[in-house]
Amino acid sequence: IIRMSEDKDKFLSDIANQFMIAKDVPASEHIKLLKHLEKLENETLTHVLNYFITLENKPEVLTFLIKMVSKCYNDLTLDIIGDMLLYKKYNNDEEDTKLKCEIINLLGKAKNQNFVVPVLYVLNNKNENYKVRLSCAEALGRIGSSYAVTPLINVVTDDEEKSVYLRESAAKAL
Repeated sequence: IIRMSEDKDKFLSDIANQFMIAKDVPASEHIKLLKHLEKLENETLTHVLNYFITLENKPEVLTFLIKMVSKCYNDLTLDIIGDMLLYKKYNNDEEDTKLKCEIINLLGKAKNQNFVVPVLYVLNNKNENYKVRLSCAEALGRIGSSYAVTPLINVVTDDEEKSVYLRESAAKAL
């Protein structure tokens, strides 16, 4: 097990370079390298993953990092990915859809009331991919906030909503 050294910033910078984070390397190479992070002790792993998430741009790598961090996240992790959900520029391709779904799933798993509004924002965006909106409905059900009731009812009763799966998921979340 590897622990973080005294100089946290240098440690994080060194390990980011070692794992070629934010470098022009194919995503598959990054992911192969990132699997070695399991040697880190949980608290160190959380700090490293949080740092990597703030630097990396490739959706495939970010999705892998979010999956890894879902096993050992902290409040800072949730803040980082909550901001990423709302403020990151997305291409809205399949990889970005997977990334957003993974972010939303982690926010739902955390059951943190602070993320109801960002998840509702994405749910209410009718231009968003239905898979992402479906993840939002499921996450809101897991979070269990009363603030989500009316927006979820609106999804269920919206005759113009094209996705039956989304409407069913919103109903289940209620």
